[in-house]
Amino acid sequence: MKKVLDSKGLRNVKVWRAKKEKAIIVALHGICSYSKIFHNFAKLANERGYTLSAIEIERYNLIKNTKPFLYRNLKNIDYVPKSLKGLNKPIFLLGYSLRTGYALLYYTLRKPKINGIILISPPVVVLPKIDRRISFYFLVYLVKYIFAGRKKLNIEKFFPRDIRSSMFGRMIILGLTKCRILDLEKILKLGLFLDGSLLLYASRVDLPTLIVQGTRDELLYFRSAYYLYERIRSKKKDLYFVRGGTHNLNDLLYEGKISERAKYVANKILDWIDSIIL
Repeated sequence: MKKVLDSKGLRNVKVWRAKKEKAIIVALHGICSYSKIFHNFAKLANERGYTLSAIEIERYNLIKNTKPFLYRNLKNIDYVPKSLKGLNKPIFLLGYSLRTGYALLYYTLRKPKINGIILISPPVVVLPKIDRRISFYFLVYLVKYIFAGRKKLNIEKFFPRDIRSSMFGRMIILGLTKCRILDLEKILKLGLFLDGSLLLYASRVDLPTLIVQGTRDELLYFRSAYYLYERIRSKKKDLYFVRGGTHNLNDLLYEGKISERAKYVANKILDWIDSIIL
């Protein structure tokens, strides 16, 4: 893995390069996250001849206007195909969670020369309620954080083990160190993607598209992925429901140890890419 910066040092891309490269996957991580979550998937992709380039998406504050932020990041996505120009390999764009909206918007606005789009856990319909106990601990943490002069508290001691191990709990904890956002529930309901715009962008997609959605997603109504599937105009489109799959596909998109189940899901995604290019 290596970091690639442009001449101004503005764009940050992490690349896991395959030895015998047959295609390139450009990946966009979710909110309050970073490109390292693709580490496990990238290693499996490399074994099958796929290079993975993960873009570090810029963080933002909900108080500020999101449009300039959004278009800056779209320019960053532009950078990856340009940096790989001359390789003459098929390119696939992968968006995870809220950044599935980025992938669709990028294709809608830029019409880049790519071979397919992969959408993992797209937030079409967010579950109406998120564990209030987690929210309570989160708010108490923020109060203590402020009164402690904005010094970080010991997260391991503060949050109970069951919260630390849950998907939303991990998002909250990661958010405390990686985001400038006080309310993750608000960003999950950010109108740009959840007011029907995601479906609107999908209706303009005519490329081969794969949607992957876990049936035990803690944050989303998993059947809503079918609404997205119906809107895509491509003749080659597939919807893969991962039985028992969580929001991050049973830790496939996570830094920790990868399970055999997650490896199976990864290979299903790579099989789909094979079906497009072979």
